[in-house]
Amino acid sequence: MSVVLREHRKFTEVPAAPKRRRMVGPRGGAAAAGPSSPSAHFGPTAGSDVGSLWLSRVECSKAGVHGPWVGGICGSAKTGAYSIVLSGGYEGDVDEGDSFTYTGSGGRDLSGNKRVGGQVSDQLLAGLNKALVVNLWRGLPVRVTRGSKLKSAFSPEAGYRYDGLYAVEEVWPQLGPSGHVIWRYRLRRADGQAPVPWAAEAWRERERAAVEGLQEQNQGKALIPVGTGTLGLNLPRGGGAPSPGARKAGAG
Repeated sequence: MSVVLREHRKFTEVPAAPKRRRMVGPRGGAAAAGPSSPSAHFGPTAGSDVGSLWLSRVECSKAGVHGPWVGGICGSAKTGAYSIVLSGGYEGDVDEGDSFTYTGSGGRDLSGNKRVGGQVSDQLLAGLNKALVVNLWRGLPVRVTRGSKLKSAFSPEAGYRYDGLYAVEEVWPQLGPSGHVIWRYRLRRADGQAPVPWAAEAWRERERAAVEGLQEQNQGKALIPVGTGTLGLNLPRGGGAPSPGARKAGAG
């Protein structure tokens, strides 16, 4: 148990599990980001094996792996976190493949339709940040997807890739580079899963070929549907007309 959680009484008040909380186990289906979303479950998702690739967050959501199209954490302070996406990260985050350090959300300047802004206030251990603490308390797994914007030797060169289930091992607050408090989490990959993509020989070449296949299927169409306010993001080279996006494919 985290030293922080032991020493701070308000952090150790474990919320009661919802009476009808979804059971751990694989699920699938159409995309959504709310409590009834097919991504709102603990454990693997049917049809999305370790190494599965998508060109966009929209397709990742449709697969039931990570519901939100933008947010990095999916879950709630009552149920825990079902999944997270590593994409971009914060200064000081460390990715070692089988384990990594993750920074919580909130406190950033997102005015003017910014997707990423500087830290302007302290992060709070509430909401989605507390969701990850619930996983630590209850020993619940977190689905982890890495995005190409993540500056890591283990991230895909394009799109998003599902890397399996991880366990939250530690949580602590610290003073970030901007002078504001941020919450940090240490996660480690669970045993007994399919091998990690980067363990295979020539995995970069195989993954690159898989992405090229997805882009060919997509035919240069926009990856974000019309009317979402994010049209044009993550366009493959060549641009094109709006479309729901590309299909997923295995990396191995």
